[in-house]
Amino acid sequence: MKKLILISSIILAGGCATPFPLSQYASDKEDIQAKEFQVPSNNTANLYVYRDKSVGPFYGAKIFIDNKEIATTHGKTYFVVNVSPGEHFIESYTEEKSIKKNFSVLPNSNNYIKIDPNVDGFGVTMNIIISDEKTGKSGVLQSKLIEIIKYVIWTNQ
Repeated sequence: MKKLILISSIILAGGCATPFPLSQYASDKEDIQAKEFQVPSNNTANLYVYRDKSVGPFYGAKIFIDNKEIATTHGKTYFVVNVSPGEHFIESYTEEKSIKKNFSVLPNSNNYIKIDPNVDGFGVTMNIIISDEKTGKSGVLQSKLIEIIKYVIWTNQ
């Protein structure tokens, strides 16, 4: 009987798994620092992207900002990136569907976007919701910081 329960658990967990490798957690120190919500003062903006639900916790969504892959979120995670002020777009990509949303940020501000999983009979869709500061901070505080993909800019000198 124990073997049957174990096998059933493995099958159920596998059904919620993602084809994408999940981003690694950042250090506790980095998580604590990001949750201080310090507003940049260099005419840029912070963008917090969070998933505060544990629905589909192991189902990853690749997140792109302005066509650059940033991270793969999973349940109860977030990341923060620094962006220039102005118009941008974010894309949430899963195995089933891609969703894009435009957003704009002001200089010297914190901004919040929620990735909200919607599970139906056809898979998981990651909806994109622009959040106000109170809702965004609450969602981030319930989540754990993940590492983002680092980009190297090459210049010819």
